[in-house]
Amino acid sequence: MIAILGTWYALALMLVGLPFGFFIGIMAAVLSFIPYVGVLIGGATAIGVALFSFWGDPLWIGAVVAIFALGQIVEGNYLQPKIVGGHVGLHPVWLLLALSVFGALFGFVGLVMAVPMAAALGVLARFLIARYRESSLFTGQALPSEPSQPILVEMVPTGTVANRMRTARMDADRARSQQHIEAMQEDLARRDAQG
Repeated sequence: MIAILGTWYALALMLVGLPFGFFIGIMAAVLSFIPYVGVLIGGATAIGVALFSFWGDPLWIGAVVAIFALGQIVEGNYLQPKIVGGHVGLHPVWLLLALSVFGALFGFVGLVMAVPMAAALGVLARFLIARYRESSLFTGQALPSEPSQPILVEMVPTGTVANRMRTARMDADRARSQQHIEAMQEDLARRDAQG
């Protein structure tokens, strides 16, 4: 964008015959990375030089004004929204709004930081909108239930768990049988003592 504007301003001002037109055009283009600053400083400088050089010949002074007006129209309507907006993924309206708001709030630093900050805000806004569109609030569907706890399976050699379970059952059966035998012996001993 700066190269296109620099070429336009430098060549057009040289063709008009403005002294130092090439350098004024390059300066205006370099400063145009901040919207309106390049055209204001470059235009003011070029018109000032044109007033001193072409005093009494308003046609050439008007030509200098027309060069900067045409450059500003092309920059504001085509170059900046299409080139800058396309690279950062912002619509031209949002880009111009960001430049206006950040410039008004933070001045020169705001103008420099407007495009990257607007791009970051755009990425954040797109992420939040995508999350909202996936949510139950937007779709109207209930949230899916929480998945149940997974079943834990012990991976051991075949028969190891079965052997432990069989041994545990046999031990429990032996303990019950022993308790039953002891209960019967106590019952017999009580009968013998009574009888």
